[in-house]
Amino acid sequence: MQTPTRAAKHEGHNATMRLPMLLLLLLLLAAGPAAAAGPDPFLRPGETRPNMRFAEDEPWREQQVTLPAYPDDGDLLEIKGIPGRSGLTVYLDGRSLSLDGDGVSRYTVVVVSRSGVRNVIYEGLRCRAGDYRNYAFGTPQNSFERREDAAWRTIETSGTFAYRGLLRNEYLCDPHRIALEPQQALRRIRYPDNSRLIVE
Repeated sequence: MQTPTRAAKHEGHNATMRLPMLLLLLLLLAAGPAAAAGPDPFLRPGETRPNMRFAEDEPWREQQVTLPAYPDDGDLLEIKGIPGRSGLTVYLDGRSLSLDGDGVSRYTVVVVSRSGVRNVIYEGLRCRAGDYRNYAFGTPQNSFERREDAAWRTIETSGTFAYRGLLRNEYLCDPHRIALEPQQALRRIRYPDNSRLIVE
């Protein structure tokens, strides 16, 4: 059994050891989560994560969608790396790409077959949910015809429309399934060799 004098000395030693640890804890709390997080290794230099927050207790609600201008060939960017052998070439209208307040990336694609047949689609993609929705299709009069009854559907990663999976995995979303800002996504489409490939 320790004498009172030795016990007091032991307690004083423990208090001295705890003091630096308490100071370190206070410094970490003052710095906040941003200092501990550091740079995101999945974002390319110059890219930032969109500051989009949704109340967890509120159901997601899609905003009203306005159709963009019909695509001009000068604004089309080819989507490289589409898997499979569909024989289709897919272009994204860079002018149409937007990231709206409801978290949906919306854009126009032009899908061209080997024979030259063109299909123009204005659609939305949700990174986290992994689904898409068609809003309108192009007409022979170079205008959009709205599709009111289209539902959200799961993104396909193979087959004729595998380009949507490619857009989600490599160009429009980061690995945390958060949508990139349009200028960041367009940079990835223009320079696909520098894009980060995500293996699921």
